[in-house]
Amino acid sequence: MNRKLKLWLPYLLGRLGVAGAAGLLLSAAAAGLDFLVLQPQVEANREMLSEWQTLKRQARAAQAAARRPDALQGLAPAAMVPEAVARLFAAADSAGLLLAQGEYRQASEKGNGLTQYHISLSLTGSYPTLQAFLSEAMQQEPGLALDSLRFSRESVEASELDAQLQFTLYLREGA
Repeated sequence: MNRKLKLWLPYLLGRLGVAGAAGLLLSAAAAGLDFLVLQPQVEANREMLSEWQTLKRQARAAQAAARRPDALQGLAPAAMVPEAVARLFAAADSAGLLLAQGEYRQASEKGNGLTQYHISLSLTGSYPTLQAFLSEAMQQEPGLALDSLRFSRESVEASELDAQLQFTLYLREGA
C-alpha cells in the first residue's frame, strides 16, 4: 500500500501543478490552524460566556435582595393589623357606606417577611361613594391590595349598589 502511495503522490502533484499544490498546502494549513488555534479559542469563549451569565444572575439576585428590605419597610408592622382594619372600616363609614358585614383572617406564609390578612367587606352605597372609598382605602394603606369586587343591585332603577369586596393586607412580620 505504501508503495502505491509513493507512485500516486508524484502523479497527483504533477496533475495539480504549482498552483494546485499551493492551494492544497494552504488548505491543510487552514485546517491545522482551525484545529490547533481557533477551536480552543471558541471553547474558551463559551466558558467565559457561561461564567458571565452566572455572574449576571448572581448580581440580579443580589440587587433584588438589597431592594427587598426597603420595600418591606413601607409596610406597617403586623402588630398594627387592628388599627389598619379599623382605618378601613372608618373610611367606609366616612364615605357614607353601610357596612353590612366585615371580617378578616390571617393567611400568612412564613419565611418571606410578610404577614397577609384577607379582608372581606359587604357594603351598600352609591357607585361614586364606593369609588371614593376604594380610592381613600388604597391611599391610606400601602400594603392593601384589592383582590376582587362584585356589584349587584336589586333593580335597574335602584341607586344603591351592594358590593362585595375582597382585599389582602400585607404587613411586615415581627416588629
